[in-house]
Amino acid sequence: MQGRLARPTNFPPIDPLKNADKTRELVGFLPWTITEWHAKLKSAFGYLRAFQEHGGTADEIANAQANVVYAMGVLSHFVADAAQPLHTTKHYNGWVGPNPHGYTTNRSFHRWIDAGFIQKTGMRAQPLRSRLRPARVLADPRWPGLSTNIFPAMMAYVQETARLVEPLYRLEKARRLSSYETPGSAGYEFIANRLVTAAQWLGDLWLTAWQHAPPDPFLARELDRRRATQAQPAGSR
Repeated sequence: MQGRLARPTNFPPIDPLKNADKTRELVGFLPWTITEWHAKLKSAFGYLRAFQEHGGTADEIANAQANVVYAMGVLSHFVADAAQPLHTTKHYNGWVGPNPHGYTTNRSFHRWIDAGFIQKTGMRAQPLRSRLRPARVLADPRWPGLSTNIFPAMMAYVQETARLVEPLYRLEKARRLSSYETPGSAGYEFIANRLVTAAQWLGDLWLTAWQHAPPDPFLARELDRRRATQAQPAGSR
């Protein structure tokens, strides 16, 4: 939003009639959004630890757990979005502009890739789980401090997905994304691999957030003080 306000001529105008959910201003910020929600998840884990380790009540712990689940869920939405090539391009719902290769311009293409293909082919999560390795804390020598600053990895993740835009359109042109695709076929494996990629990144991000959740010394001190006060005899308070 700040970038749009600072340089309005760099962005196309927003049609209010097509922006009821107020998301058009956010186009192009997916790696930043993932990084932001990962930070929120780390914070939520930090609060949960403080309540668990410093005498939080059952209600406080349950509320902190609910906040963690909420942040995990929102983060999962954006991480999954980043694995879908059509979310990284202006050709997000059929090819636009010059089209020398004759790719589809069908305006239902995005909906088909997001959900229709998976439903019609009967793709299920259980068979794909065997392709996943155990989650691990993010670390890469190219990006020192990656576990606490995941932005470089998220930018690379989105760029990797963007390179699959034309391969996806080529599959559609070759009629390999029909409802008759089965496990092992080119179209089925392309979509399955995107789902596995998203799930793997998500698991790593969740674990990294948990392992590197920042402590909250203020909350810990307040909880310790409350617990000490409650432990005192009534007449000495």
